[in-house]
Amino acid sequence: MFYQTISCGSLLVKDRSNFKYLLHHADYLNREHDELPNLVDKSIATTKRFDALKVFMTMQNVGPQALGDMYDHLMEQTQEVAKLVQAHQRFELLAQPSLSTVLLRVINHDANDLNELNKAIRLQALTRGVAVLGETVVNGQSALKFTILNPCLTLSDFESLLNNIDQLALELANSY
Repeated sequence: MFYQTISCGSLLVKDRSNFKYLLHHADYLNREHDELPNLVDKSIATTKRFDALKVFMTMQNVGPQALGDMYDHLMEQTQEVAKLVQAHQRFELLAQPSLSTVLLRVINHDANDLNELNKAIRLQALTRGVAVLGETVVNGQSALKFTILNPCLTLSDFESLLNNIDQLALELANSY
């Protein structure tokens, strides 16, 4: 959520002892007798480009307050989109969002196999230029997933997206 490539991501842990789960010992990487700080034990990847510059430049140009406001907006918007999904008679919200990802499933259509219908909707949405949706499995059922990352989108954009997904489902239901 730094509006950067995934390589700029970070893993934050509350208790530093949890870094032990990342630890992989190799004599050339993390020598026990070395007194220098060992960042290898604090990283999933051992060699990285200077990706911190991207985050630094974003912070410098956008500023921490504006960036924080953007994050807050996305979190609030995700909750609003989840409410739209819950209110829709042909969608099922599969989990209450904790970050900016909404998991939903198309239901209440005349399809014999809702799992296949949800998979087909994702592919058709992509190939028709409707949306780039993720696909996952929740409790053994195929689900659609979208992550809200663009702070410029409005709730009406998501209403339109959900309508487009519903229209795809109506069109494809008889085939599945």
